[in-house]
Amino acid sequence: MRPGLSESDRTVLDCLHRLVKASVPELSESLGVTPSAVRQKLARMEAAGLVSKETIREGRGRPHHEFRLTDNGLDSLGGNYRELALLLWREVTAIEDEAIRSRILDRLREAMVHELGRAVTAQSMPERMRQLSTALEARGVDVDVHGFGEGGTLPILTEYNCPFHAVASEDSSICDLEQAVFAEILGTDVELTSCCQKEGSCCEFTVTGSFGS
Repeated sequence: MRPGLSESDRTVLDCLHRLVKASVPELSESLGVTPSAVRQKLARMEAAGLVSKETIREGRGRPHHEFRLTDNGLDSLGGNYRELALLLWREVTAIEDEAIRSRILDRLREAMVHELGRAVTAQSMPERMRQLSTALEARGVDVDVHGFGEGGTLPILTEYNCPFHAVASEDSSICDLEQAVFAEILGTDVELTSCCQKEGSCCEFTVTGSFGS
């Protein structure tokens, strides 16, 4: 299951997938829950990029909204990718030729930077971190940014659920890769100051390099 996706979330997505597109009343009837509960779920899923909304106008009546799954929403129902990710990581890190292994990991880092970084376009560090957190949230990561202007503390990006839990629980070098990706996207030094795979309950990436306001 996609990180941060509850069983009730998946039930809504499954229902919407079967219906292809549906309004709030249609989903409410199919799921047997109140329209307000459906609206709350859909609003959160739309913000996370899992569903899209289309306004339908028919005649002189009030317009209504129809919802459908986005590509990210479809991906979230596509099965459990964690085992595949773990198998691929094992195979890459097991490559004996260090030059080849490093080249593959560099390509992976570049791909991750491209995928997450294309949404990070702001000039100021606070806004760049917020844009990065939004990109992570769209991929199901429960994330928060804080520390700017708070008594001189360093800015921190906190992940409350690990996007690579299956891999990180076996090999913490994936955490180093994620740290390098964030540093390249933000354009400054980033340090992993807390790790949920070690002593912490979350992962904290602290900006330790210089940055503008």
